[in-house]
Amino acid sequence: MKASYTILLLTFGLLLTTSCTTRKNNDVQVENKEETISATGTVMHTENGKDGYMATIKSEDGKDYVATISIVNLGKNAGSFKKYEVGDKIKVKGPFWKDEEGKVHITVRQLN
Repeated sequence: MKASYTILLLTFGLLLTTSCTTRKNNDVQVENKEETISATGTVMHTENGKDGYMATIKSEDGKDYVATISIVNLGKNAGSFKKYEVGDKIKVKGPFWKDEEGKVHITVRQLN
């Protein structure tokens, strides 16, 4: 009986020490690259936001883009911030994502 308690205690201790070890995987490399897109077209609609605005842009090939334009997102290019109006020609560049409907949204980092 005493031997079985000893074996049980040793097994429990072994499991406890091996389950608490931290394993690092040094083979994993994380790249923080954002895919960017450039869009040129005509402003079809604008909607004011807290620190900027959103502009719906229709390109010459008929594609629609929703561009989020703000001083914060422009960062080092903040001096190029301008409020575009409906009908203005605009060129934007920045990282993008697509919503459930397939619309392309651009977080504008460069504004021309």
